[in-house]
Amino acid sequence: MRVISDDFRKEFYAPSTASAIISLLKVSHADLAEDLFLCNNNTDVTSNGQLYTALGFNVNLPSDTEEGVPRVTLQIDNVDRQIVEVVRTVQTPLTIELALILSESPDVIEMGWFEFILRNIRYNRMTVEGELWYEDVANDRFPKDFYVPSLFPGIF
Repeated sequence: MRVISDDFRKEFYAPSTASAIISLLKVSHADLAEDLFLCNNNTDVTSNGQLYTALGFNVNLPSDTEEGVPRVTLQIDNVDRQIVEVVRTVQTPLTIELALILSESPDVIEMGWFEFILRNIRYNRMTVEGELWYEDVANDRFPKDFYVPSLFPGIF
């Protein structure tokens, strides 16, 4: 069950508001020297002691149809080429964490952190785009190990 504050609900459903809903994005990978912290805002935001750099991005939710597999895409503006450099240097998928905050209370995570894997990355001179995937736990083997005498001699 997801708990959403009353303030967030009011701001989300209000026809006009002085507060903004800001998306926070953390881009990480074992090969990166530092994680990237981005916010979809006009100015940099500090949340829980972490500075998030202002950079435009969109998370596009899938259409509500029964045809095909739904895809969630992330599109990041490629204005400073920092994201393209990250994409070019790593050999395995990036980890993306996403959260939502209100501009009036940036230290309160209203929704998130949602963790995704960024796959099928494409880029051009204007944008970097990829598909966000959850870790596929539905297809993991269960139970993880086979209970055979060579692995678990004490139970035989």
